[in-house]
Amino acid sequence: MCAVTQATSDYKMYFYTNMMDKHMVNRQTAIEPGLVSTFDAIYTIPQFWDFMEFTFLVMLQDGDFKTSDFSSIYSSTNDTQKYAEIFGDIRNRVFKHGNVLIGPPRLRQIRVKPDGCNRNAVFSRDLKHCYSPYSWLMEDRTVHQGVLWQSMYATGYTPLSCEIETYLGAGFVVNMNYDNQENLKLIKQLRADKWLDQGSRAFMVEFNAYHVDTHLFELAKLVVEKPSTGVCVPNMKLRTLRRGWFFSTPLWAIVTLAYYIYIILITASEIMLIKEMGFCRYLGVMRHVSVSDEFINMDISWNINIVYNNICGFIIFIAWLRLLHFVGFNRTMVIFVRVIHASKREITGFLLLFFTISMAYTQCGMVLFGGMDPQFRNMLSSIVTIVRWTVGNSNFADMSYSNIVITRIYYISFVIVVFIILLFAFQAIINDTYDEIKHIALTRPSQLGKVLKLYFRSLCDLLYFVVCGKRKRRPPIDVDAKAELESDRRVDPQQAAAMAAMRHIHSQ
Repeated sequence: MCAVTQATSDYKMYFYTNMMDKHMVNRQTAIEPGLVSTFDAIYTIPQFWDFMEFTFLVMLQDGDFKTSDFSSIYSSTNDTQKYAEIFGDIRNRVFKHGNVLIGPPRLRQIRVKPDGCNRNAVFSRDLKHCYSPYSWLMEDRTVHQGVLWQSMYATGYTPLSCEIETYLGAGFVVNMNYDNQENLKLIKQLRADKWLDQGSRAFMVEFNAYHVDTHLFELAKLVVEKPSTGVCVPNMKLRTLRRGWFFSTPLWAIVTLAYYIYIILITASEIMLIKEMGFCRYLGVMRHVSVSDEFINMDISWNINIVYNNICGFIIFIAWLRLLHFVGFNRTMVIFVRVIHASKREITGFLLLFFTISMAYTQCGMVLFGGMDPQFRNMLSSIVTIVRWTVGNSNFADMSYSNIVITRIYYISFVIVVFIILLFAFQAIINDTYDEIKHIALTRPSQLGKVLKLYFRSLCDLLYFVVCGKRKRRPPIDVDAKAELESDRRVDPQQAAAMAAMRHIHSQ
């Protein structure tokens, strides 16, 4: 379990993602006197272009080889040998310290078709086109300002799940390059041509970076959603991947086994590919791939890593729960397990009651505060809010801007029903069942001390054999078979009579 956990997460991965978040998302940029912009503050298309021009491109200009980087930690050519294995224009690909772009960044947008909704005849003179909310059927798949639409299958993208919608197409892609001056001209040209307009439903800048010191990949997608209502909603998607999971950490047995299984499968796949393509053609493909300097789509690796981490987390959770099987050496834990088993019907009924009341408050909150409070903007957010309130993480001040009378009635009734009635009812169920099980439970005397004593005695016998060259003789252990079952070493009279009768029958 520890090996799987160590292989999937590392503190370096957190700090690398945190660094990207501070430099790109939370970085405040002064556009003009009195006007400061951040990525989280984007709510219009012009603000997105300002972010690209004054924040994103400026961040890419600071690097180890840039003359404007006066705080560069690399002062000699010998310190830059770590970049020797990386192909391409290293000077313009490195930003900050040790971060190398894996392919140039790219701009991407997903659009909907014009006239995808019904227009009112009164407004038809002023509104030439009507753009509907995003859906897969209404996605624009034509040519937009000379840029062809691309499918997920052709580009290797995966569905993009954001706060408002899940987008099922790759959309329109514009590739940038490593020259920031050319990128600046491209950004200004796209802004002047109104490449983003009312038909845009999601637009983003995405790039992949590799840190030469920690051997970590950073997959970044800075997404801005634009619903049909008009206000933009920014979303940040950062994911850190390791270059080598197995040899960058201690070689735990399970990790090593998984690594070699993976290598065997990949090697077999490559051998089959060589047989199908031919050895010469295979070398030609490898030679072409080794010199590729375009944007590398790593969405598949992104999603595989997410699925892998989810599976590992579930397995680790189940493995730790499996340890409850070995709690039989303690009377209190045995009684606790029996209490849960004996009260499973009552607990099931309580959970159904709790679920019903929680859903009632969830949907009531959506109706009352859904248009004003972000905590109740949809069903999922409302459920999360009710669960958060149930565990005590509630703040009445967050709802103060709603109707104060209805808010107070809603909040106070929730506290009374959930905290005072339901939770105390659950506690009463457990306490009543515990009192019943405690008086009738038959448990074995604790064997933990005997197990530990036997273990250390075996070690002492081994040391005695190594030092003296002979085995140590010990008296035979007297096993009391009659005291096999006890309840705190006190036998119930009825059970004692039954056991005596059984011994009498066997003796005959």
